[in-house]
Amino acid sequence: TRPDELYLRTQYGNIRICMPETGLMYFKGENGLGLRIDKEMERHELMKPRGDKGGWEGIFRQTCSLVFQPLKGSIDMDARWDWERLSTPIVRGDILPDENGELLLSVEEFTHAGLVRDSYPTWEEGLANVRADWEEFLSHQPSLGVAYEEEREQAAYMTWSHIVDPCGRIKRPLLYMMGTSCASSWQMCEGAVALKNNLPLAIELMLNPFDEQADTGRIPDLYDSIKGSYMMYKPPLQGWALKILMNGRGIRVKKDKVRPSLHIIPKMKEKPQTKEEVLSLYSIIDRCVLPPQIFDILERTAPGAGGEIQLTDAMREIAVTKGMTAVEFEGKRYDMGNKFGILQAQIEVGLDHPETKEQLKAYIKELAKTL
Repeated sequence: TRPDELYLRTQYGNIRICMPETGLMYFKGENGLGLRIDKEMERHELMKPRGDKGGWEGIFRQTCSLVFQPLKGSIDMDARWDWERLSTPIVRGDILPDENGELLLSVEEFTHAGLVRDSYPTWEEGLANVRADWEEFLSHQPSLGVAYEEEREQAAYMTWSHIVDPCGRIKRPLLYMMGTSCASSWQMCEGAVALKNNLPLAIELMLNPFDEQADTGRIPDLYDSIKGSYMMYKPPLQGWALKILMNGRGIRVKKDKVRPSLHIIPKMKEKPQTKEEVLSLYSIIDRCVLPPQIFDILERTAPGAGGEIQLTDAMREIAVTKGMTAVEFEGKRYDMGNKFGILQAQIEVGLDHPETKEQLKAYIKELAKTL
């Protein structure tokens, strides 16, 4: 077993399995190996031919539709219709290899009626897609050192393999706790915290329950693509999870026409002295709208950088307790904290002002002759 494919081991050889895309699974056999489908169907469930390329569609009443399409080999299906039971009650199908002893079966899941594609990705393309997704996920997992690299990959695989893509009622990636049970609202928040190094995915997991939020504000305990638990609910953990995710970073919200560059600021640092103290590449440019409580906070703020009481230290308390937002500044900034910055601002603003630009330009030209 590898992250990009599974092996079904038999005494005659192996069947290899991978998922090239969301909802699409491949089964690959060699050396004459085949597969058998053997299922007792419930009322209104049935297996029927689909398309003109030897495919079959299984309609399963409580879940989904599955299209079985041989890409190499063929399907010999026995699925007889029973009018009394309104189904094909006994399904027995053999997926047989081709004349070269090779088998490649695609099984694709649909929420409604299934379709046979005009073309399918190759086995090699499918493996490459899965491998790229796995490697991208693994790259966000924290390093545990060479001694624990194998355990790190195993733990990452367990989590990665339990994340499902949007489908049906699911609007964003969702975490399962086991093969048939999705995570609860609490577990989704705990999963988000565990994946905090992969911030986009962590935020999606944390926000999942809000997609099914009631008009009263209640969020479901859990739900997946076809069912959910809406009557049992718990105190929300999203605030706890968000606080941990925000620790040490600003979070940019989705851009819109009104606030194209809005940020939530969880922390700030006056004049960081070391690389570890630098929180981001942003700085405050001295235009702040602050609540009256800032004066009470300043009264109890101890001297900080330079031995002075720093406004930034007081603002940090507001950011942590009340929340603070920032908007990216677009334009040219002059550093008025040093002498050259003041001179630079005066000259450039003077050259841009209609009342002074011609006179100042002439003065600079004459002055430049003496330099």
